[in-house]
Amino acid sequence: SVSVLDLSLTGAESDLVLRQDRSLTIDSLRLEGGDVTIEVDGDLTITELLGSIGRLTIVATGFIDIAGTALTGTVV
Repeated sequence: SVSVLDLSLTGAESDLVLRQDRSLTIDSLRLEGGDVTIEVDGDLTITELLGSIGRLTIVATGFIDIAGTALTGTVV
């Protein structure tokens, strides 16, 4: 498991499934196609979300903060 992650995905087939067993901060999530699923047992913070994506699915047991927008539960 990681605490802080910077991630860049490029290409329509650049799918990613990320499962984290504790809270996670993603400083920068840069996307250019593909589908992304993020599952977090705890809080999720994404400081910067840029680009385009096929589908973004987020499931967290705690607080979800995407670029200053506070959410709870599941984001699809």
